[in-house]
Amino acid sequence: MIAELRDQGHTVHRVGNFHTLKTMRLLKSGPVDALIFNSLKVGHRNRRLLSYLKDRSIPVYWWYFDTAELSRKRLSRVIETAQLVDVFFNKDKRLFRSYEGRSIHPVWLDQGVPRVCQFVDSETHNYDLGFFGSYHIAHQERSDLLKVLDRKYDLAIYTADEARFKAAGFRNVFPAVSQEEIAACVSRIKITLVLNYSKEQPYYWSDRIHLMLGSGAFCLAERIEGLEESYQEDRDVIYFDTDQDLQSKIDHWLQDEQTPQRNRIRHQAHEHAHLQHSYAARVKTFQTFIADK
Repeated sequence: MIAELRDQGHTVHRVGNFHTLKTMRLLKSGPVDALIFNSLKVGHRNRRLLSYLKDRSIPVYWWYFDTAELSRKRLSRVIETAQLVDVFFNKDKRLFRSYEGRSIHPVWLDQGVPRVCQFVDSETHNYDLGFFGSYHIAHQERSDLLKVLDRKYDLAIYTADEARFKAAGFRNVFPAVSQEEIAACVSRIKITLVLNYSKEQPYYWSDRIHLMLGSGAFCLAERIEGLEESYQEDRDVIYFDTDQDLQSKIDHWLQDEQTPQRNRIRHQAHEHAHLQHSYAARVKTFQTFIADK
């Protein structure tokens, strides 16, 4: 986001540690048009700073990528923080009415495709399936599904939770890779799985769909309300509705005669992701909304 704002001619000061102190120094050195942050931890810890800026009519924008409902404590902190910002950009649409009743101004804004994601061609496939993600108690159903698939197919997992996956008996577990490295990994995988925290939340999904398609993966993704507005079925991605539907589609798309079709979809999805869902596009949407506000 910072790179895209700078490319579009904005002066952006990146504030690392000591957020309040460094922000106050910036305010003393010259005019500041707005403060933008994306971390709940940073925003909640610096509530006094947010209140100070609000009192001085300096806009504060929070672009929060996660769901607030993982715990009551998190939801409470999200509400406390969001009440201090001018616009709360978020994807958890089912909470918007509740937010609005608490003097919060929520706006739906998705994540996107980083510019470092590229396409890598490969004629060699080392694995049937691939998954990039975590092993977490909140994702137990997802982990159980992956275990079933691991028994039946050659499944590669790239994760920061390498030890936990290995302890659970998964066979092909590798360390998490950088965004730049995803393309090389998915080029050697026939089917990349896009599984979310929950498929019951409309218009809420992780950025994994953008990272994978933007890196040239052929993806089977959970069908979530709203996602088809971004990625079209059979053109960009193959959606599944149930675990049984997923396994049926895996068996179909693993067939060698489907390889040309998989490659066609890979190229289409990659082009579409970078054209319509890049962070450059997201920042333009962000700016347009702020300008119209």
